[in-house]
Amino acid sequence: MRILDLTGVWRLSSPGLDAVAGLDVVVPGGVHPALMEAGLIPDPGIGDNAAEVKWVGERDWVFERPFEVDAALLVVQYRKYPRVMTTRAKQTVEKVGGRVLGVVLNNINIMRDDYYYYYHTYQSGYYYRTREEEADRLAQPSEKKVS
Repeated sequence: MRILDLTGVWRLSSPGLDAVAGLDVVVPGGVHPALMEAGLIPDPGIGDNAAEVKWVGERDWVFERPFEVDAALLVVQYRKYPRVMTTRAKQTVEKVGGRVLGVVLNNINIMRDDYYYYYHTYQSGYYYRTREEEADRLAQPSEKKVS
């Protein structure tokens, strides 16, 4: 097994916010320290700055860094996305030469009935008569009609 070191320089962005598009940040770290270091926000720990930078915590942030892995594990939120999206994600990984190890379903409510698996069984077998039952059957007159 190979261990991948994820520390180092990553790219920080927030969808729809061009001011930070492609901002290089060091990981481990966080969004607030990275924005403070770039001079985009004041220190939220000083004075009334916390109210001024409240918007940072209300946005989605993306840390990106390219790296290579041997295989991928898809994590899918249960019943949130259509099955076709999961299929496309798998196909995208395979299209770039990746290998999907499996899928993890997240946020499954185990208290709901539809969570449980339903098993269906089919039983087969044969019936046999004891010697006494067979002798009784043969001793009875036949009910066949002769035309």
